[in-house]
Amino acid sequence: MRKAKSIMSWDESEIFDSRVKDLMQESLSEDEARNRMYKDADGYEIEWEDMCNYLSEVMAEKNKSVYWKADVNGFGWRHLNGHKFFKAEKGVDLLRAILPNTDCTFYIYKHGRNGLKINNFHHDSPTGAEWYYVLPATQKEINDGYFN
Repeated sequence: MRKAKSIMSWDESEIFDSRVKDLMQESLSEDEARNRMYKDADGYEIEWEDMCNYLSEVMAEKNKSVYWKADVNGFGWRHLNGHKFFKAEKGVDLLRAILPNTDCTFYIYKHGRNGLKINNFHHDSPTGAEWYYVLPATQKEINDGYFN
């Protein structure tokens, strides 16, 4: 079975390695490139903004409103399941609404026609057993007041 390719991700080690390779293309040695990356405080911030902006574009394509529902399976060290209704206009809002407030590595995939699924790794889920399934809220869910 072939594994699906993520449409975007946040993995600081992949970002670091990719940027080191780019710097080496500019005729820096690997040590020089790594040292420059260790000192680059803005590099991750720029990558984060770019990834969140792209997520915002994908969200706009998948949902004409700003109301979402997320189901989570395997959350944290207790492997809990649950769901959440939330409002998010931007990618950063969606991520903050559902992911734990800690250092995370995650991969985002298409899920059906209008959804996203997110595989998240962090200190309480180091093996990536945490999955989020994010879909636009239905008109019934909006009308039933889940967002008040």
